[in-house]
Amino acid sequence: MAKRGAGISEAAFRTGILALGLAAGVILLINLSRALGVYAIFAYIILTSSGLVCLRILTPLGKDSASWVIYMLFAPVFWLMPFFIWGRGNITYKRREKLERAENKYIAHKFDDEEGLLSETLRLSAAFPQAGLTVKLLYDTGFPARPHTSYRYYPNVKTLYDDVLADLKNAESYVFIEENKVQTGPLWDRIKIVLIEKAAQGVEIRILTGAGGEGEIGENIFRELDVHGIKVIKLKKNTSIFKRLMPDSPENRGFIVIDGVIAYSGPSYIPGGGAGANFQDAGIRLTGRAAWGMTAAFMAMWEVRSGETQDNNIGVHEPKKEKKAADSGFVLPFIDKPGNQGRSILQAIQLRLISGASRFIYISLPLLKTDRALEEAIINAACLGVDIRIIITGSDRKINISASRGSYSRLLAAGVRIFEHDLNNAGVTACAVLCDNEQAVIDYSTAITSACSYGNAVWLCGVARLKDIETNFELMLDSSVEIRPEIWKNSSALTKISCLLVKGYQGLL
Repeated sequence: MAKRGAGISEAAFRTGILALGLAAGVILLINLSRALGVYAIFAYIILTSSGLVCLRILTPLGKDSASWVIYMLFAPVFWLMPFFIWGRGNITYKRREKLERAENKYIAHKFDDEEGLLSETLRLSAAFPQAGLTVKLLYDTGFPARPHTSYRYYPNVKTLYDDVLADLKNAESYVFIEENKVQTGPLWDRIKIVLIEKAAQGVEIRILTGAGGEGEIGENIFRELDVHGIKVIKLKKNTSIFKRLMPDSPENRGFIVIDGVIAYSGPSYIPGGGAGANFQDAGIRLTGRAAWGMTAAFMAMWEVRSGETQDNNIGVHEPKKEKKAADSGFVLPFIDKPGNQGRSILQAIQLRLISGASRFIYISLPLLKTDRALEEAIINAACLGVDIRIIITGSDRKINISASRGSYSRLLAAGVRIFEHDLNNAGVTACAVLCDNEQAVIDYSTAITSACSYGNAVWLCGVARLKDIETNFELMLDSSVEIRPEIWKNSSALTKISCLLVKGYQGLL
């Protein structure tokens, strides 16, 4: 977790604010009881009832607010300040409106004709009826089915970045890089050398990166890139006591686009690559027309961050050559964002996969942080006899591990098999769901949840090499420890209670 200010982490800072609100709430209740006596209970009921109404109105549809309800009961009135700061999500309505306007302009722009895209969507929907609703959802949100796209799945990003470097050397028109974090180290040094060489050859290069933190590239490197004509936008880090309350970046995206025909999705960072570097994350390489969706997503975010517009020349980055790939199914990259009823597009697709499974569902994710809807979908599928296996791939924060374990009890009781892979595995962000070897969705939100982080994801259906993803799942299962129901049942009551409390606390962060 990136540090904020004088050595205080974001989680510690937020915990302090929550503790202050809780203390103020307790003091308020004590004073009410002293001043009003037995009538204090009526004042408490009025305060909490009003709070529940406000919480229901202010909370976006699809967002789980159970943790805030519990917090409000102990801190009436004073729950409002932390909730308004980060309880409603990491993106303001003003920022969301800007993104939607830019996306409508760029992502909805099609270099194919509308009729051709619609006919292709209908054809593939007929060939894969189990995916028809998902295809329609993505089409309606600006990500139509584009033919002639193939993919390669990387279970290890070290191999992915070897291919990234090779493709960067062959770039002809432009390179767009958007990463939440770019860490210093040998890997970045190699990428930087190639980018400077390509910029000298006239290739347009743009880089978007997050607020930064310890071990990430600094202003001196940005100035060096600027000298070579490479455009870089870095979200400025909040440092003041008031601004630091707000999240630095609402986006958790990571992709690289080359000439509009090759795109790499994930992870949401460029690792340092030095001794002890973690390359265990997953990624996908797309080749073909679907890469345009990620090109347009980058340009939309660039407009929001920079204020630059290309109203009269939106199609300037359309691919000048096509790489057609004969794949019979769907390979659709998309950007997660609020969809129907406020629920994120990613969660809607995950729910569709889980509820439509008939044989098995494999899930791998760093944190088991499900909301009520997804948890119920998993339990219902398990009760219908679907073989569900969840692999927790790990986190560098023990509080996240405890929060994950807080969800074990109900899932294990329903017959879901849970495995722990490497709980001290720092930096992994990939979350994968594989259904019946027919569909898969891979994103970089670190957890299956309804919270929308405007991250990037890829949905796969009916493609020939989903077996690659299944093989990687099987390798992970072989090297993981299964948490059997009797093991969790025999755990101490203190362990179970602490995990449940931490799970609730995580809902406030």
